[in-house]
Parts: sequence; C-alpha cells; structure tokens
Amino acid sequence: LMSKIKEKNIPFIIMTGEKSKEIIIKAIQGGAVDYLTKPIDPKRLKTSLEKALKKKKNSGGNDNEFHVSF
Repeated sequence: LMSKIKEKNIPFIIMTGEKSKEIIIKAIQGGAVDYLTKPIDPKRLKTSLEKALKKKKNSGGNDNEFHVSF
C-alpha cells in the first residue's frame, strides 16, 4: 500500500500502536511523512499534518484535497 501511495506522490502519515524500530524505519523509507504511535499526541499530529501539507504543496498538490484511510 505504501509503495502505491508513494508512486502517486501523496504524502501520508502512519498511525499505529506498533513501536518497533524496524517498522518505523521501513515506514519512513517507504515514503511516510511521519510515524505516530498510540496514544496520539494532538500537538504531534498537528505538526505531522502541517509537514504533510507542506510536502504536498511543494510537490504541486492541491491543499484542499485530503484523503483519509483507516
């Protein structure tokens, strides 16, 4: 899934309960803008979303277009 999203140049954030360093490294190498573990800190989430928006804007994306997947 991450490789398909990365191919389309869509910034994404991984949010999970898994804290394994291997998985975190794999997610970031796979193109994730950030990796958040539960419980999610609202300030950290805000920072991650701002980072994703900046990445999307710098790649020529539309700031008003969002996709959320669970």
